[in-house]
Amino acid sequence: MLYFKPLTKLTVATALMFVFLVGLGVWQIHRLHWKLGLIAEAHANLAAAPLSLAQALALGPRAEYHRVLITGRFDNAHEAYVFATGPEGGAVYH
Repeated sequence: MLYFKPLTKLTVATALMFVFLVGLGVWQIHRLHWKLGLIAEAHANLAAAPLSLAQALALGPRAEYHRVLITGRFDNAHEAYVFATGPEGGAVYH
């Protein structure tokens, strides 16, 4: 008659791996909730009314994904042309 005799080292190694993998799973769930919170915050900021530049600068890093409304005038005298090579190998300017 055969009796089941567990191997001590294999049992300990399996138990340690199980605890490690459960810890990784818990970490992934915490990370998921953190990421969903970031996405919800970004969507809320994008849906909010635009801020002035002064308000956005006052918010600092919390101004991420906020729309900013600025006014100004484009000065054509200070344009900068950028040289590049086109798809046919010729010179193009942007």
